[in-house]
Amino acid sequence: MKIFPYLSFFVFLTFLCESFSHAQSGIVTTYVGPQLPVSGLPATSLHIDLPNAVVADGTGGFYVASSHTNRVYRVRADGILLHVAGIGTYGFSGDGGPATSAQIALPSALAIDRFGNLYIAEWGNGIIRKVTPAGVISTAGRIATTSVPLGLAVDFGGNVYVAESGFNRVIKLSPEGASKVVAGTGVGGFSGDGGPATSAQLSGPKAVIVDAAGNLYIADSGNNRIREVSADGRINTLVVVETPPFSDTIHALALDGSGNLYFAIRTVVNKLTALGIVRAVAGSEDAAVSFADGVPATSTRLGNPVSIAADSAGNLYIADLFYQKVRKVTADGIINTVAGNPDVTGISGLLKGPRGLVLDAAGNLYFAEVGANQVRRVTPDGVISSVAGNGTGGFMGDGGPATAAQLSGPAGVALDDAGNLYIADTGNHRIRRVTPDGIINTVAGDGTAGTGGDGGPPTSAQLYYPWTVEIDPAGNLYIAEPYKRKVRMVSRDGAIYTLLDVTPYSPSHTGPLNPGPDSGPFSVVVDPTGNLYIPYVLKIIVISGIRVSGDSVLINRLLVSDVTLVKGFGVPLDRMAMDTMGNLYTVGARSVFKLTPDGVITRLAGDGRLGFTGDGGPATSANFSELADIAVDKAGNIYLADFDNGRIRKITFPLSRRRP
Repeated sequence: MKIFPYLSFFVFLTFLCESFSHAQSGIVTTYVGPQLPVSGLPATSLHIDLPNAVVADGTGGFYVASSHTNRVYRVRADGILLHVAGIGTYGFSGDGGPATSAQIALPSALAIDRFGNLYIAEWGNGIIRKVTPAGVISTAGRIATTSVPLGLAVDFGGNVYVAESGFNRVIKLSPEGASKVVAGTGVGGFSGDGGPATSAQLSGPKAVIVDAAGNLYIADSGNNRIREVSADGRINTLVVVETPPFSDTIHALALDGSGNLYFAIRTVVNKLTALGIVRAVAGSEDAAVSFADGVPATSTRLGNPVSIAADSAGNLYIADLFYQKVRKVTADGIINTVAGNPDVTGISGLLKGPRGLVLDAAGNLYFAEVGANQVRRVTPDGVISSVAGNGTGGFMGDGGPATAAQLSGPAGVALDDAGNLYIADTGNHRIRRVTPDGIINTVAGDGTAGTGGDGGPPTSAQLYYPWTVEIDPAGNLYIAEPYKRKVRMVSRDGAIYTLLDVTPYSPSHTGPLNPGPDSGPFSVVVDPTGNLYIPYVLKIIVISGIRVSGDSVLINRLLVSDVTLVKGFGVPLDRMAMDTMGNLYTVGARSVFKLTPDGVITRLAGDGRLGFTGDGGPATSANFSELADIAVDKAGNIYLADFDNGRIRKITFPLSRRRP
């Protein structure tokens, strides 16, 4: 077996890290999933990732933040969307210049003053930014990153109020940036009604709003109350919400011009009138009610109304996080979508947690979609279809069509030379196989979580949240069980064995590069000669010469040297892939690295920062979320499961880098 070139390479990886190479960068694009919003287009034609804050702009439109992509947009009264802040990269930059060229970090709340200045609470940077009507950004005040600023409001005098959920208090920032506490002692709990607000206890306040008279309203979420702080600084409970124990549900507040207070509870938005009457104005907790537009707002469902805002015309805007839309309720109670279009199907639809990837010889890409409980296929010409799973989590369907079967959080896929598709049906503790004619059956796992059954039939054995599967040229099946730190093998003799238990090889590393004692290995890579490469934290275990003897497996095993740092990027080896030339590709620290047999380490994609940027440009400058898997096609193009971004990204290279 041709293992020695790989062994000599990996043994010296530690020393070769200093030879890190910068090759010509590939170009990154979104292969499956929606594109980012484009300024100048109708907001309802565009996808907005997880809208988490909304505020009326005072001219019939509104602003909406996407914390997930570190951007803020404005939707004008005519429905046209404009990009107003954040380049998409998590970070801090740009003060004094255009807000659209600045870095912002996790915009968590929005507010607007009477002059049209927009305020953005940046959870990630621990600051409040201000964007003028001319589009210039600056820092208006500083808070701690651990304060968790989930609510923001501005009074008539330009003072900014911040609900610091993490510190159980509300602070006020003056126009000059001076800070003082106006409610809460900083110790979570409930106390103080009737006395000074600064001596009262709050519990995880999630929203604030201030009226024209200077009265402050606080969504005291952990206490399931709305508290009112009068202009003279005394606090009282205004509304108590009956909820299940330990359920903090009041997470949004708004005021209209008539003094009506709106607040969101779970999936319903309520209105408290000036006369003290509470009634629902949007959403329903009736599971039979469907999502719909153009109907009375109380006859439709909301997913998670995390932010609400009212305008002077009596319209209510709702940032619906789960449905990834902004909804508008008119003064006469009719609801419609005014931003976001997550209902797009096909290759432009948002994915629900893409994880496992595998390519067939024809260039079709198969991927496991964890949140959708399905495995899907994308053809080279962009046609997407489901090949396994009916979209409902559970277990059923063996012996029948795979598309009618139930899966539970599938995390990995593999293909053999005969075209059989293997699925790590993670939540069902099984490995399922789909034949070329579309019939599904269980080939390993009895559906119970555990590690028993070695030496016996694989369908009678226990598996423990199988994460990935791999097939070698001889037809042996390998299963990574990261939460038991094992790799199992279903051999051609029809029995299951523990191939590798890495507990004795637990790394001594501590700190942020160590995922912890219960993590990994997450994948198995096999080369054309049958050698296995198993990434485990900062090491690669190489196995060759596998033989089955009775109820045990005899192997040649090598635990190779650490790959610790590559030019400042931690590389805990997680998912890996191998191309036809024997190059290994690994993902870590939101980056992609290539490891060649002759010892060259190259960063191919990602700059390590969280976000969603870079499409159409150099892959080395792009931002990703969790990179959950990687695959390489015959031409050397790379496919990435950009998990939290709900997309599959593709990296193509200049013709000089491609191979026949």
